[in-house]
Amino acid sequence: MENHIELIKTIMPEITKGLNVLSLKKDVAAILKDAHSRLSTAQLNHVLIVAQEALSEHCGCADELEDLESILDDLHADGVIDSQIYQHIIENTACGRWL
Repeated sequence: MENHIELIKTIMPEITKGLNVLSLKKDVAAILKDAHSRLSTAQLNHVLIVAQEALSEHCGCADELEDLESILDDLHADGVIDSQIYQHIIENTACGRWL
C-alpha cells in the first residue's frame, strides 16, 4: 500500500506543473488498478484518497475534463471506483465549480 501511495505522490508535483497531464493521470490510474488487484479494500481506500487528489488536479478546461472522464470511465468500468468516487473526483476539479 505504501508503495502505491508513494508512487502517486511522486507523480503529483508533475501533474501540478501541467506537463504531460493526461499521460501522468493515466499512470495514476494504472497504479490504482494495480492496487485494486493486490490490496485489501481497507488498504485500497487509503490509496484512493491520494489518487483522488492527483486525478482532480490540473483540470480547468473542458478538454482536460473530457480526458479525466475518459480515465474515470475506464476505472469505473473495471470496478476500481464507484459512482460516488467518480463524482467526488469531478466535483473537486477546477471545472467542478461550473458543473
